[in-house]
Amino acid sequence: MAIIRIVGTSPDFYAVLGPHVTDPAVIRKRCNLPITTKETITWHVLKRNGKVKAFVGEDPVPLPKKDLKDKEVPPEQRPLQQTKLQAFVVLGASDDEVLDLLGEVVTRFEKSESPMLTVSVLNEYAVLFKKAHFKVIGHKTNWTDLAIYKT
Repeated sequence: MAIIRIVGTSPDFYAVLGPHVTDPAVIRKRCNLPITTKETITWHVLKRNGKVKAFVGEDPVPLPKKDLKDKEVPPEQRPLQQTKLQAFVVLGASDDEVLDLLGEVVTRFEKSESPMLTVSVLNEYAVLFKKAHFKVIGHKTNWTDLAIYKT
């Protein structure tokens, strides 16, 4: 098992994750929510025997302009409001493998300047995120909102 990181709009994103993000079965499983990317997202990809088994995008969210004293600070230089995890997908990874992936994501978050790590996942995966020290902060019909806060 290996966990690799891919920058949002790099050619590797399209080569490695493209087939999965466009797979109708994956889109249906996510309640028809499309998976999109952008330059600021880092994709954490779990691979076993050369095949993608799970992935999640990490998107740092800067403070909004209205919350800054200096309104001219560009977004990439603003302090982080939070880091959002997006498009969590499991493609045959075991629970232990998913926990290893989440452990790496949480460790990276702990070393970051971000005060909070948030995610909204299908209800069936909430228990794994709780095992990775996320706390439930909300519920939707098919989704559970979770977060880790730095103290």
